[in-house]
Amino acid sequence: MKFNKLEILNLGTNKISNINKLENVDFKELKELDLSWNNITDIKVLERVKFSKLEKLNLGSNKILDFNILENVNFKELKELILTSNNITDIKVLERVKFNKLEKLNLGFNKISDINILENVDFKELKELDLSWNNITYIKVLERVKFNKFKN
Repeated sequence: MKFNKLEILNLGTNKISNINKLENVDFKELKELDLSWNNITDIKVLERVKFSKLEKLNLGSNKILDFNILENVNFKELKELILTSNNITDIKVLERVKFNKLEKLNLGFNKISDINILENVDFKELKELDLSWNNITYIKVLERVKFNKFKN
């Protein structure tokens, strides 16, 4: 199925648990995909979907535990990634992903406790990082983070 002109697809607030069929759709012009407020646990299919112009991906309020698959996706144009309100505990993948244009990353309302990986993250265009409402108790790593790598 081809949606040659579709730029925004909102599938939020449904009962979607499986997104594997997305790989059969060619989203040539898609800039925003909203899959928030569903029952999605597995996002492995994202490495097989053709998103050449995707700028905003909202996977907030699902049941995602692991987003390591994102190191294998090629989101050249991604500017905003929303993963708020999931069950994410590990963010080590952030040092391996290639999101050169990422400006906003929302990981609030998860179960993240260790943010030491931030020392190794290099998002040159990042302007906003939300880690609110997690299980973070130790923030000494912030002394070592080079915030000049992040835009203000």
